[in-house]
Order: sequence, then structure tokens, then C-alpha cells
Amino acid sequence: MTQDPVSPPQDIRVLMELNPAGMVLIGQDGHVEMVNQAFRRICDMDAESVLGLSEADFNALLQQCPMAVKRCDTDDFGLRAIYYISPFSSSLESHREMRQTAELLRESLASIQGFAELLLVQDYDELTRKELTATLLAQVETMVNLINERLDLD
Repeated sequence: MTQDPVSPPQDIRVLMELNPAGMVLIGQDGHVEMVNQAFRRICDMDAESVLGLSEADFNALLQQCPMAVKRCDTDDFGLRAIYYISPFSSSLESHREMRQTAELLRESLASIQGFAELLLVQDYDELTRKELTATLLAQVETMVNLINERLDLD
């Protein structure tokens, strides 16, 4: 017994839900037909506030959510356009923040690596070993805080 092929609308629904980028479908009538979970998470908007909006109103709403947005025209699946929304702003300021975060993470990792290597190859008295371990844990906490504050997208 063969299965019926999946219809194009089902295909695009599956694609949307698996895509880590925000996706918004604009129907031929020029209104928002569907948004995926990633869009709702990235822009912190519920589907009810977006579905049915005209494309012009949707674009105005996107101005409040400074993300990298790409619009693709299409005639597939009875759609006018598909919007892809990246969780990262395309602005220079966002790029600087990401570079700064990466540098802070590298510094913490280098510190952790150095102290771990010292603990591995040197014999220390109990007090020194505890101080080195405390420094290691402080650097791990710094990294966790950086990730939670700057990189966590949920």
C-alpha cells in the first residue's frame, strides 16, 4: 500500500516548523497566513497579533523588532511572499556586541584551560588547590552569565 504524497501546504508547514529562522507567509490576498514558532520566539509576538495583518501593517510591526529580515517573492503554494527573520540584527552595533561577547567567552575559556592545566600537572597544598578550583568555578559562572544574558534566544 502506497501513501498519498504530502500536499504542498503540509510540506511548507513542516519546513516552517523545522526552520530555526522566523518565517511568515503572506497569502495572495496580501495578508499574513501563517507564522512559525521561531518567529514567535525571536520577535516575542503571539500568532494572534500577526495573523490576518496586511503586509503593510506586518512591515510596520517588524520595525519594532530590529532583526535581520529578508522578503522573498513567490508564486508557490498560493503565496505572495515569504519573510525570513534572523534572530540577529544586521546592525553594526549588534556585530560589535557579538564580537565583545565572543572575546569575553574566549578569555573565560583561556582562564579555565590554564587553571585546569595547572591543577593537572602541579601538586598543590589543599588551600591552593581550593583557591584554583574556586577561580575555575568563578570563570564557569561568568560564562554561564554571558550565555544567559547575551546569547540565549529562548
